[in-house]
Amino acid sequence: MKKLNFISKLAFVALLAFSVTSCQKPTNEPTPEEPGNEQPTKPEEGKPVVMEDFTVTLTNIHSGDVFLTIEPKDKEMTYWYQLQVTEDMPETDEEILASDMSYLQYMADYYGESLTQLLADNLLKGDIEWRYQYLEPNTEYVLYMYGMNINGEALTTVNKLSFKT
Repeated sequence: MKKLNFISKLAFVALLAFSVTSCQKPTNEPTPEEPGNEQPTKPEEGKPVVMEDFTVTLTNIHSGDVFLTIEPKDKEMTYWYQLQVTEDMPETDEEILASDMSYLQYMADYYGESLTQLLADNLLKGDIEWRYQYLEPNTEYVLYMYGMNINGEALTTVNKLSFKT
């Protein structure tokens, strides 16, 4: 009888613990982000993701590659995009812009041309399709893009899209 009483009490305590924890509000509710530092959007393969300044579609996400389409809302705006491993991604838009400008200035110096000329030759305009190859399997990436003029000034906020290979 003692054993049955103990099992009944144990079952009652387990049921009570379950009901208490299931009625609590989750403690990890998302908090509003500061403007310009939003978390990347997570896409469903093949479904367009509409962001503030761009629409992006990722298709054929495999362990080592991804095919993407970027469509800016303003077809006349020049823009820049990159793919970055999530853990190596700068935290704020300002850090992303500074990192990109440092890289672009390095490339301009390497090729012996001005930053303005390098940007004029390499910024994109209109819709693009691109395939990233040689990605690491089972890795989180962030695809980001933003409007930029040939003087290196950002025209939009950084639009981010996160996915896993």
